[in-house]
Amino acid sequence: MIKIPNYDKEFKKKIKKNLDEVVSLLKEKEEGMTKKVATFSSNFDFGDKKVKSKIKKDKMFRAHFAKDPGRQNIYEKLAAQYIKGIKRVSNFINLGNNQKVILNGAVMGRSQLRQMGGVDEAKTIDFEWSYKENRFFASHKYTKGEGGGQGNQYKDIQIFIKQAIPSTLKNTYFLAICDGNFYDKKDTITNTSRMERLKNMVNNKNVFAMRLSELKNWLEKRF
Repeated sequence: MIKIPNYDKEFKKKIKKNLDEVVSLLKEKEEGMTKKVATFSSNFDFGDKKVKSKIKKDKMFRAHFAKDPGRQNIYEKLAAQYIKGIKRVSNFINLGNNQKVILNGAVMGRSQLRQMGGVDEAKTIDFEWSYKENRFFASHKYTKGEGGGQGNQYKDIQIFIKQAIPSTLKNTYFLAICDGNFYDKKDTITNTSRMERLKNMVNNKNVFAMRLSELKNWLEKRF
């Protein structure tokens, strides 16, 4: 049976794994690690040899050079793994950055949009799949805490909803899947939670907003 991902637990597991890999990446002269060491050495005017020696001996110092799981799309990958495991989900695709976008209800490739002189209001689609005879496109966000970056994610998901609503594609549904405690917090404009605001924005006909934990039951009951 598939389980809802524990994002925070998996993040900690991944960051520990990344920390354990630092020394081996250093020995293998992995490109990203080599650049990190060179940048650190240059910025603080330390020699590469001293920095490498310190990395090998000092675990706390080593942590500075570990890869950030957040930059490895860990949250998106966990959500993708869960959705792919839902019974009757088929043809699942974890779309690459900017592979497909939604604009005024139309789904197209980013390159096609550029050729057409498209605007920045187009929003990237993260996942695509089929369920029975229906097609689904989803934007996924895992957001926690507060700050400028989090606010941008919130704005992006709202724009995704607005761009999806005009769609007239048959048997096609657009989902804004939002996880993280950020969406439990109050939206100062609507005086509701942020998740409630998103759910009030959708039309519940072809566009929906939900938590990942709601998806499986929603698919089974609606279709």
